Amino acid sequence: DVNGLTLTDVRRKLAEPLAGQYRSAQVDVSVSGPRLVSITVTGAVVHPGTYQLWTSQSVADAITRAGGLLPSASTRRIEFSGGPKSLTADLDRVQYARDASANLPLYAGTHLQIPLRSGATVRVIGEVVHPRDIEFVEGDTRDLVIALAGGVLPSGDSAGAEIRTDPLR
Repeated sequence: DVNGLTLTDVRRKLAEPLAGQYRSAQVDVSVSGPRLVSITVTGAVVHPGTYQLWTSQSVADAITRAGGLLPSASTRRIEFSGGPKSLTADLDRVQYARDASANLPLYAGTHLQIPLRSGATVRVIGEVVHPRDIEFVEGDTRDLVIALAGGVLPSGDSAGAEIRTDPLR
């Protein structure tokens, strides 16, 4: 959040995180409008290809432009590359846990690789908003898995949420 900060303060705040994201010895921050950039989307989408999108758009927008995810696609392990290190976008965190930071913004040269859903799933049932099967990702905690089921019902408590590692039962 840079609301209310001066441009100098914003530059200071963003210098280190941006330096790790881009292949450049120096990163400068300026204020400008969105630009059209080329984004490549491959893997488990309806229409893989290269698309023109605005830098104000995000991973979810690029996937929509590519026709959407195939039913077998992962929504949690979307590989986002183009900078010095790859990142992972997690659309379940965006949709169910309301974590907008998991829907990464686009920049020139972005490549999105949509893998197939892994076989590792958990079923969350009981006193949650959206009982469902969730693709399990290494590092997931009980609290996160419950958040990915929409959280605990207003009338419930987390003890009433059951997580099963064998979704067939």
